[in-house]
Amino acid sequence: MTSGRRFLVLHGWQNRRPQEHWQWQLVEALRCAGEQVLYQPRPDAAAIAAAAGSTRLVCSNDDPYCPETAPVAYADLAVDTDIIPGGQHLDPDAGYGAWPSAIAWCLDPMVRLLAR
Repeated sequence: MTSGRRFLVLHGWQNRRPQEHWQWQLVEALRCAGEQVLYQPRPDAAAIAAAAGSTRLVCSNDDPYCPETAPVAYADLAVDTDIIPGGQHLDPDAGYGAWPSAIAWCLDPMVRLLAR
């Protein structure tokens, strides 16, 4: 039985999905819990708005691939944002494989995402 929720997980412009990445693990955990998950290359702002009743952005304040910072780069989305201090690119190289608070963050809109 599904909850009726939908999750859209976006991963960068190259859309890499290594198994050790927290996003891959999150998608698998949500699907195993019966949630509907879309995992695709980055769509435009209109597609993001149409995909969800609410949207949240998670980013770090020091991503070397986004020196302007994600809240500035994606300001046109006007979405709720969780900023992870010192999270770098939020990838396995930065220590973001398994990330326990990520599933809680998805399942409860009141939970703020915490650093690993």
